[in-house]
Amino acid sequence: MVNFNILEYEQMIGDLIHDTFYIGLTKRGKIKGIRQFSEVIVRKILNIGSDTHFTLGKAEHMEQFKKLSENRRIYLKVSIEKIRPLGNDGTHTQHTEEFSNDELNQVKDGLFDLYAYLFIDYFLKYPMNLLSPTQVMRDFSLLPPIIRYKALKYLYDSEANLQIANRYCLSIIKTFNKLTALNWLENEKSKLLQLYYPNQEEAEEYYIKRGVPVSATQFTVSIQLWKFDNVYDLLLDKVTDSRTDKNESGKLYSNFEQAKKYYENNNVLTSSNIEESKQYYKAVKNKFSNDIEKVKNYYRLNNLYFPENDERTFDEFRDFGELMEFVFMGRSRNN
Repeated sequence: MVNFNILEYEQMIGDLIHDTFYIGLTKRGKIKGIRQFSEVIVRKILNIGSDTHFTLGKAEHMEQFKKLSENRRIYLKVSIEKIRPLGNDGTHTQHTEEFSNDELNQVKDGLFDLYAYLFIDYFLKYPMNLLSPTQVMRDFSLLPPIIRYKALKYLYDSEANLQIANRYCLSIIKTFNKLTALNWLENEKSKLLQLYYPNQEEAEEYYIKRGVPVSATQFTVSIQLWKFDNVYDLLLDKVTDSRTDKNESGKLYSNFEQAKKYYENNNVLTSSNIEESKQYYKAVKNKFSNDIEKVKNYYRLNNLYFPENDERTFDEFRDFGELMEFVFMGRSRNN
């Protein structure tokens, strides 16, 4: 049994995306196409190669599925079942009635769940926290808001921390609106007040490692830790800040086609960039005879991102970069 290979499926993905979303198909045709494309995504999730016969209906019987944790099995099965029955009806000839908009939207929602599943898995492997790499957090923000919202909702419900709550709150603003975010804040106030809040030493580490230096002693950061002493007040300030109006309700981009321009213009986690950074890091380590403190100092003096987890950092970057490449594959760009 071979592993899933994205290169084998690149042409198919392009064809399915084009035929499903860009040529004015009927709702039946779109539902059928989404079902086919969903099989490719589930193959990737379960790492099932092209030598294995696979359909959505077989997923829960596969050994790869059975090895997942219970929560992940439940999430994946629910996502698949939003698509599979209607997808089968759209493929076969017994369902003679026209499909409704609600049925099409249900299948689309299942597709969004599968996209989100990929990023949930990533952040379960590389947990999201205050010191998560800026490059990953920045690229994650290039996804359509609904994908971020679904991934972050799962993470918030299962392993909330300040960074996850912060990103989840922003995704609610961008997917829905500020009123929805304010209602969420009030409903979650008790939980947010109980979340761990960084002490001064941890806050200073965040400023130094994740801030953009504007002077020898000052940094610009996205999370204003020093202004507050709890997560609730910090997020309330973000929701009421006029700067978060920028992409409220998806004003900048709400789908892959609108987001692709920002992805192409701002994505830094390309395979060539990652490999170049890895080789540069090796060269700097060699220059300083593997004295990590000297290497850190060199990186900071030159305003460069220091790989906190040594060469494993580049694995983290590569995994995320490949995910982003996969989800934008075949998508057209709206200028």
